[in-house]
Parts: sequence; structure tokens; C-alpha cells
Amino acid sequence: MGSRLLRGNSSLALQLETFLAKVHNRPATLVCNSGYDANLSILSSIPLPHDHIILDELAHNSLIMGMKMSRIQMDHSVYFRHNDMDDLKRILTLLKEREQARSGTNAGEEV
Repeated sequence: MGSRLLRGNSSLALQLETFLAKVHNRPATLVCNSGYDANLSILSSIPLPHDHIILDELAHNSLIMGMKMSRIQMDHSVYFRHNDMDDLKRILTLLKEREQARSGTNAGEEV
């Protein structure tokens, strides 16, 4: 099939996306050539400026590049120590506390 950027769109790609949308009961799908392309596409387009992206410090370059291409504020990208779930939990707790302070909710309230 090749890259749509280089080879253009194809009826085969459109048929596959239509089929996948029906199978998964979704209005549309997007097929990417590789995980690298998928990571760049998703992370560079979906996060909004106020969102955070939290990545393992050894995340694949495609995730890091997608994050850098995104619309998030650069101080909203956070790395946790490789495979360290305690560090991830620490970061999530810190971000939740900051959001609660910003929005004025109490620690016991749901965000």
C-alpha cells in the first residue's frame, strides 16, 4: 500500500477503514502504515493545550516526537522513571492535586 503521503489515497485503504469502522461500530477509522506513524498522528493531533502527556522516560522516539509536535504546553509533558509505577503514581497524584488547587475542589471531591 505504501504511505498515503507519497503514494496518495487508495480505494483499498478506504475499503479497509470502512470495514474496520463497521466491525468496531465506529463512525470512522484511520489506518496508519506503522506504529511510528500512528504515534506521531495521534499525539500530534488529539491532545489539547491544557492536557498533560505522561511518558515512561524510555518511551519510543515516536511517542516523544508526537508529544513535541502536539499542542500541549511543554511544561505539561512529564516523564516517570522507567517501569516505576510508584513514580507514575507520584506524578499522577501531584497533577491531581494541582488540578484540584486550580479548580478549587477539595481533596475528597472527585475531579
